[in-house]
Amino acid sequence: MVVPDLLHVWNLGVARDVIGSTLKTILSETVVFNAPTLPTRLLLATLSLRQFAKQNRYPLRLKKLTRAKLIWKSKAYPGFASSGYDAFVVMRWLESILVNHTRRYMEIATLLWCSNQAISLMYSAGQFLTQIEKDNLDVLGGMFISLFLSMAKKALDEHKLMWRVKPKLHLLCHMFSSPRFINQSFYSTWMDEDYLKKVGKTLSLTPMKTAQKRLLQRWCLSIPKNLD
Repeated sequence: MVVPDLLHVWNLGVARDVIGSTLKTILSETVVFNAPTLPTRLLLATLSLRQFAKQNRYPLRLKKLTRAKLIWKSKAYPGFASSGYDAFVVMRWLESILVNHTRRYMEIATLLWCSNQAISLMYSAGQFLTQIEKDNLDVLGGMFISLFLSMAKKALDEHKLMWRVKPKLHLLCHMFSSPRFINQSFYSTWMDEDYLKKVGKTLSLTPMKTAQKRLLQRWCLSIPKNLD
């Protein structure tokens, strides 16, 4: 009866590690963004990302790509410090920009394609997967996990903090290879997170001692308006 939460396992979990390691790899070179310095390459990447989001009508909260946003440090694994939806947009964008650079970044390009296809399959399918959908998810997910672990091992052998392996990757592996036909994306907590954010704004307007009671009263007051 226990189902992992795809939002936190993928969008706020493994996808952040994929984005961080991918961007650190391609921005360390001048193959994709041909500029002499890292700040200039970060600027070019930001402009490319924002143009991609605009063309595809994706709302993007991220203002710009920076070393801080990518957790680009010498003694830390790279990541992506932004929202779950921004992670979805950036994953799509990365796949699109590496299409013309597969000879140099074959493994990363394949990794991005497999994960985007697998996650999109889950979010677009019905509450129960068909046999074909389940088989496709198993193959795409298996390819992603194998490639990710292969690159993680290579980084470990070279003593590099890249392609971080953590418990959420283990959960994602179970989601991809689950013998059950339920679509686990239906258990994502997107709406729950949104609700907590709105509740937090209301709580900030109420005294601490009476916060719970005042919060419920204010939400009761808004019910008639929302029903109308």
